[in-house]
Amino acid sequence: MLVDAHGEQGNYREAEVAAQWSLDMRLVNFAGLIRTTGLRVLFGDLKGALETIHRAYGRTPPNETEERAW
Repeated sequence: MLVDAHGEQGNYREAEVAAQWSLDMRLVNFAGLIRTTGLRVLFGDLKGALETIHRAYGRTPPNETEERAW
């Protein structure tokens, strides 16, 4: 939520810190990886965004169908 809130307000540094905190808490964190993907797109890192979204998909268990669909 913090990543989204800071990003919507244009506070990209704070959004980046919140995304990193989320990933530090649990690396296999679907929400954190998705937010990181969005930030990478905002920063123009399309290759990194694609790598991150593939990592999120690959680390999400098959039974978590809603997350995998996103």
